[in-house]
Amino acid sequence: MAERAFGITAEAEADQNTLQLANWILETRPERIVVRKLCRGAGPFVSGTKAEDIKAACMSLAGCNWLRAEFARRGSHAGRLQAAFCINPTLRKAS
Repeated sequence: MAERAFGITAEAEADQNTLQLANWILETRPERIVVRKLCRGAGPFVSGTKAEDIKAACMSLAGCNWLRAEFARRGSHAGRLQAAFCINPTLRKAS
């Protein structure tokens, strides 16, 4: 009931994560971001942030043409894909 009364929702948190990531991208202008590194505190998020939350923020920015998904696997062996995103080059050039 309090969540509804004060407007605290999961959507608001997702929007905050997206905004936080967008601001960090504009400040640091990285070429590429890796979700695992962001989970460990290498970006705008606190160490221990859930990968699903960070991926959701990245996918939201990908929908706005800020990022492009670049899932890759190291080597030729089977395993989990590394969740990485390339930054749109026009964002890195913008001042």
